[in-house]
Amino acid sequence: MSNISKAFVAALVTIILWASAFIGIRYVMKEFSSGSLAFARYFIASIAMIIPFVFLKDKTMPKFSDLFGFCILGFFGFFSYNIFLNEGEITVSSGMANFIVSQLPVFVVIIAMVFFNEKVNKLGFLGFILSVLGSVIIFLGNQGSVSFNGVVLVYIAVMSAAVFTCLQKNILNVFTLLKLYHTLYGLEH
Repeated sequence: MSNISKAFVAALVTIILWASAFIGIRYVMKEFSSGSLAFARYFIASIAMIIPFVFLKDKTMPKFSDLFGFCILGFFGFFSYNIFLNEGEITVSSGMANFIVSQLPVFVVIIAMVFFNEKVNKLGFLGFILSVLGSVIIFLGNQGSVSFNGVVLVYIAVMSAAVFTCLQKNILNVFTLLKLYHTLYGLEH
């Protein structure tokens, strides 16, 4: 199998798993609490990440001074994102939750503009407006079946993920992405 074929298969599997995650969360939340579901998801992910970690050469361990940053990242990227998303999906459809979470790049840009002085062009602003309008249209179209509180919880999850994404920028200068996730999983579990 060629590298292009492998990349296509990997992308396809990723898309299927990503899309099914929202359906799975909604289904499993009938039996689990938000915290236990989040723990189970990251426990399984941690087990899966151990395999490549064993073969990783040049493992970089964090210094004591890095621990506070990792704890902040763990709070926003793992704890609060999952708790708010899981709780929101109790009263919000999987499709609505998926649509809201797909707006994550918009919120990353807003945070980067406000707190890190990043610049956005007119096309970026147009994308933001279309994204927000899409949310409003979906929300208004599902008013009878969507809880406003659930929508707010999912948006809080997205904001947590956006903060996580922006804050990890400095840490990625020191740790590669794979090393960063192994370190975060090591601190979280």
